[in-house]
Amino acid sequence: MKRYLQGIFAIAFRLCEDADDANDITQEVCIKIMKSLKTFRKESEFKTWIYRIAYNETLYFLRSKKEPIDIADIEFSLGENDVYEWDTVSLEKSVHEAIDQLPPIDKTIILLYYFDDLKIREIADIIDMNENTIKTRISRAKVFLQPLLETLWKHL
Repeated sequence: MKRYLQGIFAIAFRLCEDADDANDITQEVCIKIMKSLKTFRKESEFKTWIYRIAYNETLYFLRSKKEPIDIADIEFSLGENDVYEWDTVSLEKSVHEAIDQLPPIDKTIILLYYFDDLKIREIADIIDMNENTIKTRISRAKVFLQPLLETLWKHL
């Protein structure tokens, strides 16, 4: 479980934008995983199964708070031990601001694919969407982001 805690927390934090809530969700996910470990059927990778639970648990948590799920305002956060130069932080923030303009589901897919390095199949399992649909959404998001990112690169 230790191996996946950071990923579980990252999924929860990106969706709820609150570290305390993300910690609570992470704990709930761990409990849920431990209780249902014997039901894991090995139809997907263990990591995919865990991330799917984390994604669903976060959505459930947000619905139970009766707050709208607004993934569009998620900001890039640096880990405690990360050290970046100001320009790099500014660049990262600008990239995330561009990503923030995507529809919530496309943003989630882009973050899982490029920032969590998940495979198309894993994302499809987590979000419960067809792999071809995931590929199409990534392609459309790239087309949408290209002019925004080109403008960003010109200002560097």
